[in-house]
Amino acid sequence: MLYEKLDYVIAIAEEQNLTRAAKKLYISQPTLTMYLNRLEESLGVQLFDRRKNPVLLTPAGKHYIEKMREIAEAEQILRGELRTVSDPERTFRIGSARVRGHYWLPPLLRLLSERHPEIFFTVSLGAEKQLQKLLGKDSIDMAIGSLADIPESDIPLVYEDVALERTLLVAHRKYGLVPPEEHDRNSPDDPYLIDPASLQNLPFITPSSANGMYLIFQKMITQFNIKPGHTLVIDTMTTGLQMTVQGLGVQLISAGILCSLTPGERRELDYCLLPDFPVTRKCSVVWREDTDQHPLIQEAIQLLRENVLPQMIYTEVISNGSQQ
Repeated sequence: MLYEKLDYVIAIAEEQNLTRAAKKLYISQPTLTMYLNRLEESLGVQLFDRRKNPVLLTPAGKHYIEKMREIAEAEQILRGELRTVSDPERTFRIGSARVRGHYWLPPLLRLLSERHPEIFFTVSLGAEKQLQKLLGKDSIDMAIGSLADIPESDIPLVYEDVALERTLLVAHRKYGLVPPEEHDRNSPDDPYLIDPASLQNLPFITPSSANGMYLIFQKMITQFNIKPGHTLVIDTMTTGLQMTVQGLGVQLISAGILCSLTPGERRELDYCLLPDFPVTRKCSVVWREDTDQHPLIQEAIQLLRENVLPQMIYTEVISNGSQQ
């Protein structure tokens, strides 16, 4: 199928370099180039302009990714529906934002699987707005993410807060947001309070509108009347963080994703706060009000709080999460 290796195309689009994309995918660069050549030949269009560096999407490439994501999402929904129809009592469907899916789900699913070997677990990863859509279609039983930052759904949903994630502005030190005399003490634990005016006309790496961080970023831009020099829009925050290390722009992040960097890469960055701007955001477990899976959802929440979240950096467990 055309979308069988959609992650290959997305990796090239995010990295804007075939060698880096191949490394991210754990394949060789010639293999990735051969795949892209065959795909473009079968489609009859160029998805990327490879005459320049960085490698950029063509208009056809942007349209291809948009439509293939819709198809891949529809396939995820269908898989969940088929599993539920065939054996609803032994299926539990979890949706998660991508970064949390990478770090939170493996230990959570290990614990759930040990307790319930009879249950089939399915996982759907996507941005918060996509997770809300999957809940609305009853294609997942629970979602993990900052869905409170997404406009409310028409479907009655229950939100239980499980964690506060520290938020930071990060930028390569070449932008000089932190004075050199402060470098030794500057860290995610001791961020530097900057003047918002210092951000004017700098490049920014920004989340897509489907990401829960998007509204927080927009609030920052509006509150401080910041005018970015230019923006790079990314779907995966960890990819954006690698771009920040390369000096491509300033990024607003949940500090927990810093675990994806090496110590050396972390030392390349300045860590900053803005005056009178939130330093945390809530992460919630969300489910449909009419779900039949409430006992398993509550068990998953307990395991997150007691076993998973205490191991995550820059993440504070909310013991008795509020419900909406």
